[in-house]
Amino acid sequence: SVLIMTLIPVMTVHLQTMIHQMIVGDSAGGDEVTSALPEPAEIQPCWNYDGDSLSDGDYVESGNGGCDLYDGDDDNDGSADGDDSDDNNAQVCNDTDGDTCDDCSQNDDDLTDGSDDPSNDGWDYDGDGACDDGDTDDDNDGSADGDDDDDNNEFACNDDDGDTCDECSSGTYDSANDGADNDVDGICDDGDTDDDNDGVVDDDDTSPFDNFVCGDTDGDTCEDCSSGYTDTEGPGGTDDGGDGFDYDGDGACDAGDDDDDNDGALDDVDSEDNNELVCSDDDGDSCDDCSDGSYGLDDDGADNDGDGWCNDGDPYPDCAYDNANDASVYPEQIDVNPYDECGNCHGDGFADVCVGSDDCSDMACDGDCDQVAYIDDCGECDDSENTDCVDLSFDLHLGANLISFYALPEDVSTTSIFSQLENGSGVMGEGVGAIKLDGQWIGSLTAVSQDDGYWVKVDSDISLSVFDADPVNYDANGEVVYSIHYGNNLISYSFQTAQS
Repeated sequence: SVLIMTLIPVMTVHLQTMIHQMIVGDSAGGDEVTSALPEPAEIQPCWNYDGDSLSDGDYVESGNGGCDLYDGDDDNDGSADGDDSDDNNAQVCNDTDGDTCDDCSQNDDDLTDGSDDPSNDGWDYDGDGACDDGDTDDDNDGSADGDDDDDNNEFACNDDDGDTCDECSSGTYDSANDGADNDVDGICDDGDTDDDNDGVVDDDDTSPFDNFVCGDTDGDTCEDCSSGYTDTEGPGGTDDGGDGFDYDGDGACDAGDDDDDNDGALDDVDSEDNNELVCSDDDGDSCDDCSDGSYGLDDDGADNDGDGWCNDGDPYPDCAYDNANDASVYPEQIDVNPYDECGNCHGDGFADVCVGSDDCSDMACDGDCDQVAYIDDCGECDDSENTDCVDLSFDLHLGANLISFYALPEDVSTTSIFSQLENGSGVMGEGVGAIKLDGQWIGSLTAVSQDDGYWVKVDSDISLSVFDADPVNYDANGEVVYSIHYGNNLISYSFQTAQS
């Protein structure tokens, strides 16, 4: 309560001297605000909706009590007045999550537990934070509330496919998973008249969940559904045993069994369908494909090289038939030799692809398996470095120089060999010669020979180079023959190095 006193102005001074202390209690009757006199103190009373007292943290020592004027949350609902659509109503504030339920709707009436809580703003069956009033799928079962027969039960919604099983029986809307479905035909067993899809309705089926068992209506001791579907008729009728003899004892009568002896080879390609050790020789290796009791081309007999051809029928049992050198002939032509001409299994030493080439690792360019010969820069295949192309260099001094060529390039013309010499230079052989005038070589010497010697006259020191020269005298058939005549002969020195 607040004590309000009205005093006559003329008495103010006397009252001030008479009143030593004034005590004003807050509206909650709790803490007190004390004002001492004679110093004046004005205390303004105001509305306090939630009745909070000076003990509230925001108002301690403020001298203002808990009145709304100074209270940041007038209704103590946990939502600040600036965000509160009705700050004098603890059950109304806002809808920040947009689920149509007020975030303060669950506050208690005595305001002892005020809370602005979007996640607790109304009944929320599935606990997803959206109250049911604003949730289009209250039980979160995948079926919208408008189509859900029980929107607060995730195990019930409807039967869209009309198979008598609720589409939400698994907890989630799924027409294809709305109950046990033995034959996986999309119809749950409760609404399926033939659960194993063997052609016999469940009421007449001795085993409605096994399509290989249904009964023996023709009394032939053989299961009518031994083939997976009811069938009592054989090629010649029931008297011919349509579902009768069962060689492999697998429960499927031979008439309905596509593999009577269970060897893995279907009857229509099995040469003896009541013998699991005999069926065929599809790979033509002379071994029966079922020799071990099961069809298989890779295990129809001992096979050293593991190529799928048994040793008995493999002409090359230690080298797999898959010949990378001539893939076009396999696997039809097993007789093709997989060894190369050097005796290597799948080697690359085949003369037609290796001779004249350095690309083979098993055969050299000369067709030998020793891998010694090679092709030099002149394109010649041999095993001697002496025959490799060389670059010749002659250091000519001023005056006459006697030289010869043990190796020559393809172009042996005087113009090509001596192209580096200056005008005025001359070359003289035995009975021939030439001189260079105005850039042209003139004379009877038109080509250089490997068996001749030459005098070369120059006007200054100069180096003469001949590139890619082939030392033919070192070839197998390239020996140099000298025709020596009576008297003086000017011949070459045909070797690369000094001889003794």
